[in-house]
Amino acid sequence: MNKIPIGVSSCLVGNNVRYNGGNCHKSYITGIYAEYFDYKIVCPEVAAGLGVPRPTLFLVEDIQKSILSVKTNKTNNDVTDKIQKAVDMLISKLDNVYGFILKAKSPSCGVETARVFDENHGYTGIKADGLFVRALREYDPLLPIEDDGKLTDKTLRDHFLRKVFCYYSLKTEFIACSNITQMMEYHSKHKVLLRMHNNKVKKELGNMLSEAGNKINIETIKHRYIELFMQAIAKPAKRGAHYMALQNVLREINKKISKAQRQYLQELLNKYRDCKISWEVPVSVIRMYLIELDIPYLEKQSYLNPYPENLNYIED
Repeated sequence: MNKIPIGVSSCLVGNNVRYNGGNCHKSYITGIYAEYFDYKIVCPEVAAGLGVPRPTLFLVEDIQKSILSVKTNKTNNDVTDKIQKAVDMLISKLDNVYGFILKAKSPSCGVETARVFDENHGYTGIKADGLFVRALREYDPLLPIEDDGKLTDKTLRDHFLRKVFCYYSLKTEFIACSNITQMMEYHSKHKVLLRMHNNKVKKELGNMLSEAGNKINIETIKHRYIELFMQAIAKPAKRGAHYMALQNVLREINKKISKAQRQYLQELLNKYRDCKISWEVPVSVIRMYLIELDIPYLEKQSYLNPYPENLNYIED
């Protein structure tokens, strides 16, 4: 498969661009992830000409507690304009990226993790997006964005990866569909995933395609479909939702497997529900069963094969 273009903070790939002259190299980013992702490397603070090393920067709220600026810790020098110009320049050069991995807690790159201080350098107890993250959300509200801190959580990492692979698929495969039939075929591959996240939206998307025919501009439908799809999967599904999705899969294959196989799989699903095993365990058994069964609808479901398995096993 082609590598998926995503953005990444420069310090995370090992470049010495941090305020102290060091880096925050993550071996999984330059290792296994590099086999599947093509990186667009950014550092807004270096792009702003602030140098390496440089004074520590903070997000600061104004007296009305509404506008965030970026200031240095010692001189209280306001560098907001410099960083904003650098952010605008970096955003203008982005083209066809399908996700972003950024440095946690950074005043430019933190994803809801940048600490906000008052004008007297007192911590307000508030955490916010860094300036670059805010600009990314305006540039593309659907873009999957996460920081390295949250990616240490297996559930959040799984969700981020699912979103990236879905977004890439939507923007390359779905967008290339030339007619409604092809779009319906695409939709059918994601029904289990969409039903788990938001069954109402799954039905809305299906109805949108089935009722469209040739009456509406196909490009308009595509962009609306992509928007609703990504909004539907925006938040991580809870374990209970995954359990119900797997129960639905079991019902699909129920009549084609033996009683012993059904009991074994149900035991695995119950163990998953009770947090005794990971999602991958029952799914690997389902995949094994599907090799012998003739159920095309399930074989092509993105939910059961969301991304290369080794991407969700990292050490750092």
